[in-house]
Amino acid sequence: MVVVHNRGTVPIAHIILGCAAWGGWGGDQTGDVIAPGGTFTTAPQPGVGVYDLRAEDANHVILSQQMGVYISGTYDWYVGP
Repeated sequence: MVVVHNRGTVPIAHIILGCAAWGGWGGDQTGDVIAPGGTFTTAPQPGVGVYDLRAEDANHVILSQQMGVYISGTYDWYVGP
């Protein structure tokens, strides 16, 4: 499980996850914009493994990116300062 915390001042429009098992980036995980101060929870598949995480604004500008994150259980990802 990935819990995204938007600590920035820009709304997050897209959360994109990549998994080594997939061989690339997956689809957009968000259904709604994550406003500053908001949170979003997603359950990546297969659930346990090494992921690349990317948060983008509405214009697909990367707000935060983390590569090679091992997820097993709940991972809190803080986007912004």
